[in-house]
Formats: sequence, C-alpha cells, structure tokens
Amino acid sequence: MSAFLFVDQLRGRKNIVDEENGRKLGEIGLLEDVVTQVGVLQRSKSAMHSMVRIVKNAGSALAPGVNAIFDTDLYGTHVDGSPADDVAADGVVDPSLTSNVETGETFLLFVEGPCPVIVSAAVAGPYVVPSGSGKFKTALVSAAGRCGRTLEDGTGKSDTETMRVYLQCHSNF
Repeated sequence: MSAFLFVDQLRGRKNIVDEENGRKLGEIGLLEDVVTQVGVLQRSKSAMHSMVRIVKNAGSALAPGVNAIFDTDLYGTHVDGSPADDVAADGVVDPSLTSNVETGETFLLFVEGPCPVIVSAAVAGPYVVPSGSGKFKTALVSAAGRCGRTLEDGTGKSDTETMRVYLQCHSNF
C-alpha cells in the first residue's frame, strides 16, 4: 500500500478502482473537509481532512451517508451492510454520492474525520452511534461502540436529515 493519497477527485464517484493508476481496494486516502451548499461543494472552515478507504460493497445496496461495517472475511476491502443498534460502525458511505451503492460497486468509505451523516432522530448529546438502520443516533459518553462526535447542534434534526460529525470509527487500519 502506498502513502496517503489526496483523492478529492474521487468524491461522489463509484467504481473507482484502477490498479494501473494506483487505486486499489483497501487504499487509504485523504479528502479536504468540504460542505455542500445549494448542490455545490465548498471548502469548510475547519481546515481538517477526512480519511477514506476504497472499498467494494459485498452486501445489499447502501445509501449515501449511512454507516457500514467491514465484511469479516474481507476486512478493510469490502463492506457488508450496516451494524446493529449501538454497535460501532467501520465507516460511512460517501455522502457525496447521488445514488445507492449496489453490490459489487467500489466507492469511498469515510473512516475518520469530518463527515455529514444521516440521523435517525434528534441528536441530543456530543456523541453518535449507529441506530441499526444505517443512520446515527445519540450515544452516551460511556456507551460502548460510540463512533463519532457532533460538529453541530443536532437537537432540531429529524429522521433522515443530515448533520456533520467527526468520525472516530474503531477500525481505521
């Protein structure tokens, strides 16, 4: 595996594996922290980067912005659905995608850093954890499996809305 690559040109794209140009399954890359406003990507004020991993979907279709877990037989290169309620996620499906990731397609999985995620209800605390539906919900500080810290106030959020969190997924490498 090579050093971290800046893979901003791959954001929002599927089927991105290109062995001739150095993009392989499991490759780790960095993305600039940006937000979407009126359909246009703009640089965020955070000056942080998000760590992503190139993976393949080995399970059923995954929507952009939902959490995912690695396939136990192909850890770090393939994802296979979303984790159960209150179980830590391995990452978040690229929220810039415009359609679901179907079985066999490759994409970017956000594993650490700022990322917009889909919530299942109002987030009333500083931490989030998977809700079991692919979305995120409030987690207690002591909750096993918490995997993100909120970057904005989530008290007014409702089911299927997005909010920005700082991902701290447990299995980045």
